[in-house]
Amino acid sequence: MGVAVAAGLSAGLAYVLGWVALGPPGRREVTAGIAVAKALVAATVSWHVMQRVAPGGGNPNIVATVATFSNQVLTPWESVALWSGLAVVAGELTRARGRWTGTALAAAAALLAVYAPAAAIVAGTAFAAAWLTERRWVIVAAGVAMVAFAWLAWVFDWRPGWGISNGPELTLWATVLAGAVVAGAGRPEAQGSQ
Repeated sequence: MGVAVAAGLSAGLAYVLGWVALGPPGRREVTAGIAVAKALVAATVSWHVMQRVAPGGGNPNIVATVATFSNQVLTPWESVALWSGLAVVAGELTRARGRWTGTALAAAAALLAVYAPAAAIVAGTAFAAAWLTERRWVIVAAGVAMVAFAWLAWVFDWRPGWGISNGPELTLWATVLAGAVVAGAGRPEAQGSQ
């Protein structure tokens, strides 16, 4: 029960942290940097809290029988760190209330770089390619490329050089992350402020 309570509190507090406006108004680069810091701090704190409350005291070999026999199952602390970081992104999107500020995109990119760097490289390449051709589709192109890569990495069991293991949960997380950012950027109210 301690794991469930800690996971729920971590994600809930991370959402509130994302929703709270920090930084000077009108300074996008500063507020984007603060959003990145909020997402990474929330994920890191969640990681360490979950390691302390998880069965086995943070030893991945004692967590669960399923996790021991599968290289695609995340430990509780990896899982909660991913979802807590995503909760900050959701909070950033909610706080913006229809104004696309880019802070959620910056936080999402930072989470990708830390936890799924290969997917971040693929998304960044798609973003750059779309930027050179059709700028209004850059976020959609990056999101689609990231989800496609995450799915292929799961299906073909590609080993990550660093970051979280590729598998079903990382693919689901990447899909929700991409959907949230694409939906946030694609709202009609947000179109005028990009």
